[in-house]
Amino acid sequence: MSLINWEEAEKFTSWAMQKNDPATSWDKGADGWQKRIAFESSFTKAQVDACTRITKDKTVLDACCGTGRTAIPFAKKAKHVYAVDAGPAMLEHCRNNAKEEGLDNISVIQIDNWHSCQPGKVFPIVDIAVSVIGPPQADILNFSKFAKEYCYFLSFTGDPYRAVMKELFEGTNDSVWGAVVGNSKGQRPVGPSVPPLVAASKRTDNCALNIQFNILYDHGAFPEVTYAKGAWSYEAQTKDEVYAYLRTLGSVDEDKYDVFKANCDKRIEKTQSGLYRYAYPSAMYVLGWDPNELR
Repeated sequence: MSLINWEEAEKFTSWAMQKNDPATSWDKGADGWQKRIAFESSFTKAQVDACTRITKDKTVLDACCGTGRTAIPFAKKAKHVYAVDAGPAMLEHCRNNAKEEGLDNISVIQIDNWHSCQPGKVFPIVDIAVSVIGPPQADILNFSKFAKEYCYFLSFTGDPYRAVMKELFEGTNDSVWGAVVGNSKGQRPVGPSVPPLVAASKRTDNCALNIQFNILYDHGAFPEVTYAKGAWSYEAQTKDEVYAYLRTLGSVDEDKYDVFKANCDKRIEKTQSGLYRYAYPSAMYVLGWDPNELR
């Protein structure tokens, strides 16, 4: 018997505390999520490659898939992918991305809300279910019901995207990054509504991995943890081209352009091939488990 009620602790993780947020709040940022795909392509590859059980004979659920950042590369590895999300704008990007890649083994499905989904109703129970930084991570036991063979949760254990944006655009416009993003280290601010258990971790995931792992273990599973390391990156022939690309990711006042370039220069290096490369490294944990082991 565990000394800690991990399922109770799960109720205070960030995704559980966002259960009542409308899907439309995410969908408003669909164009921005689409724009990020190229910026994090190498990082995405590391995440997809870490899901080693996805093979050509497996059906896959990408739960709350957004614009298809991982659903598209999953479809290149799997028999069929069900890309599910509540945001119509997100899914429109996902359909277009699949079409551009010439993929015909991906079903793009709109749901009302993940938390009202029932296994096997709107889409079939699949061989492998995956959640990459999404609402399904509010309830790991419920998510386990959507897969016959294996499940994956992926989320940050290194700096998240908001830390990248904070470093790039701090001081370049009127946004108060300290209030929006977190403190000077780019961490999410901890308010009085967040219990000490959740706020205690020095990791970006705020104890989510600890909680998820122990819920699975207490229910009889033997979860496995690996890590996907990568970076948000972009390279070009000149620094000016790098600046120009990175500027499209946020807002820079004309009189603050020198500040923006100084922010970029913190992570721009010249490669051996003579290109200029911006890279902000990070890492994700990859939690895998067999739902059939749960009791």
